[in-house]
Amino acid sequence: MSFRNLFSLLVHIGTIAMLFIFIVMLINEFWEKYMIRRSKGNFPLYSSLQSGFGKDLITIIIGGLCISISSSSISVVKNLAYDILPATFLLGNILVFANTGMTIPLEILLNNLQENITELNTMLSQLSVYITQFNTFVSENNLIITHDLDGIMGVEVLPNTEDTRAQLLANRADLFDELIHDQIYAIEDLLERSSNLERQILNLDSNYASQLAQYIERLRELKTSYRHF
Repeated sequence: MSFRNLFSLLVHIGTIAMLFIFIVMLINEFWEKYMIRRSKGNFPLYSSLQSGFGKDLITIIIGGLCISISSSSISVVKNLAYDILPATFLLGNILVFANTGMTIPLEILLNNLQENITELNTMLSQLSVYITQFNTFVSENNLIITHDLDGIMGVEVLPNTEDTRAQLLANRADLFDELIHDQIYAIEDLLERSSNLERQILNLDSNYASQLAQYIERLRELKTSYRHF
């Protein structure tokens, strides 16, 4: 074997070794964070990885990039595509197996749910304050809140109100409305993630009773009291 061929072979082997080292480092670095996010119901790629779509996507992207290297490039790099393809399939299968074969302990799920419930109490209290402040602001300034056909809120002021003040009042009402809507969306998202946690808990403890009904009802009452959502 000539020196050139030996050198190419060593580069080839070294690159493959670096790829697998990278895979191991990737799993070691992000696995714990991934498990924490999954246990909190906040891992949007979980379903795609579990179905195998993520695995195939990784393979297509990495393999396709390597295969598309121009013919003028170093041939040893070009040939790596055929080694990277099975390697990426292996990585995908590791992730899929981890998703389907591991169960998050019940204690962790319950702790994460309790954290969410504590946050729900705080966020619902804040929403109640925002709505009260908005209603007080509307009442004290004799504003009339309207909605167009698209549901966009409008503000009508007293006829003798100066244009500058009228615009200031309208801007403040819009700020209140945006703040309240953002808070409602955040609470709904937290409720959805908490519901996902409860489904996982129920799979491990068939005697578990949901704790979310009162928070769902409280949010419904607050939305009704606001009347502009």
